[in-house]
Amino acid sequence: MSNTAEVGAEGERRRAVVLLLAVITAGAILRLARLGSQSYWLDEAFSVLLVHAPWRSFAYQLRTAEANMSFYFVLLRLWDRLGDSEAQVRLMSAIFGIATIPVAAAAATRLYGGGAALAAAVVMALDPFDLWASQEARGYALVILLVTCSTWAFVRATDPGEDRSAASRSGARIWWILYVATSALAVYTHLYASFVLLAQWLSLAVRPRSVPWRALITSGAALAVLLVPMAVFLLSGPHGNIDWIRGSWGHLRDVWNSVRQVLGRGGAIAACGYLAVCVALLWVVAGMTWRAATPAERWVYLVPLLWFVTPIAIPLAVSLTIKPVLDPRYATICAPAVALLAAAVVGRPGAWRVRLLAALVAAELFGDWAYFARLRKEDWRGVTRTMIGESLPGDVAIFYAPYVRRPFDYYASRRPADEPGAASASRQVRAIYPSARYSDFTLDTIVPLSLAGALDTARAAPRAWLVLSHVLRTDSACAAALDAALRPALHRVRDLRFAGGVEVRLYARTRTVADSGRAVTDTLARACPQM
Repeated sequence: MSNTAEVGAEGERRRAVVLLLAVITAGAILRLARLGSQSYWLDEAFSVLLVHAPWRSFAYQLRTAEANMSFYFVLLRLWDRLGDSEAQVRLMSAIFGIATIPVAAAAATRLYGGGAALAAAVVMALDPFDLWASQEARGYALVILLVTCSTWAFVRATDPGEDRSAASRSGARIWWILYVATSALAVYTHLYASFVLLAQWLSLAVRPRSVPWRALITSGAALAVLLVPMAVFLLSGPHGNIDWIRGSWGHLRDVWNSVRQVLGRGGAIAACGYLAVCVALLWVVAGMTWRAATPAERWVYLVPLLWFVTPIAIPLAVSLTIKPVLDPRYATICAPAVALLAAAVVGRPGAWRVRLLAALVAAELFGDWAYFARLRKEDWRGVTRTMIGESLPGDVAIFYAPYVRRPFDYYASRRPADEPGAASASRQVRAIYPSARYSDFTLDTIVPLSLAGALDTARAAPRAWLVLSHVLRTDSACAAALDAALRPALHRVRDLRFAGGVEVRLYARTRTVADSGRAVTDTLARACPQM
């Protein structure tokens, strides 16, 4: 009888492993599909340009400006030796995204038992936000993996059901070391990881008597020491890395408009549907936490609950009261929490859990469809090809916002040397604003900007290209001021719109006019804060 039971249990384990491998394979297919089909957008081009900088400049930028995501940039610099095509660079993020699936399943198994692993893996594999992060040449997929590993190690190290005997202490020590290492690396990959660490520690408040306090305090001290360089960076002075985030409510309107522009109406509906199901799941697990019979049971529900809430609630509160710091991309760090929340309801009785999980999977599948069918990244590859291919001698170019010159410079530098007219064409489009130092990553964080001077040069040129990107609602006055400043000497002959909201305007000479001088400068100073 016991042999039969053992054979049956072994068969169940094998089926579970096969199903888990099938889910991981499906997640891998999603993350590898069309990996290099779209151009780098602004932030991705920044990543690649930064890792191509000389080592001295690269280290200087990490120390003075780019400490956030620094661990990702170091890994990308090593990975870049394999090639810098879109597919090759994004492959590293895809690997991180694929690896997150089994780690989330392992964390769910530890919290809720073996039956929850498959649910967590399915939800993680299909999550549209993790899918997006896995196809970005940015650190989001890496930080998601690291905080998932950190949470898994945290649960293993602090689990009240864990054996605390002397014989098991060496094994527990390994989990604490893994926890400290992955937590520190997560913070160096993205500062929002600190909110997940805070959520982990807050969850222990419901079971203070079963916490291994000595090991916890020791690991906290070790983590604090490892994070001293990041603290020095944050305290060294104001940093403008997130100054582009708009005022809280105005920014939310800009985000909604951007979602509709990039994803279309169907994609925007998919995003709203996914968030609605997540809120319902959050509400259900919050009720389960409240009704839990023991502190240990309450804790296993509180871990993903706080993970989901903390990285959104605290930045939102800061944004509303002090300074805007919340961007929806940063909230992707909560994706594994959704998988654990789904795993938490798997063992609950009632048909409602089936309907809730089915709604979540349906929302994720709809989101995946919207991602592949609707998402269009900024087509800087097409912008560069068009401008260089159609340029004439003496053409100049102005980029606004200033930082959007970077992807143009990247793609211009990658034009094949044997392409007809490539060398001469690259010299014909002369970018006069902003300064080339914006893309050079020199040992100087101050980049000279002179928009008024660039407009003087453009009005004297036979033709001028005006490239507008990341120009949101509050920048519309600047776009109008730029157009008005060019029109006295040039007239618009062509308007081109590319994916991702990039607009290119071509101006050609009409006549020579007197310079409006001070009036133009004053108008631009009022309308264009980044000049």
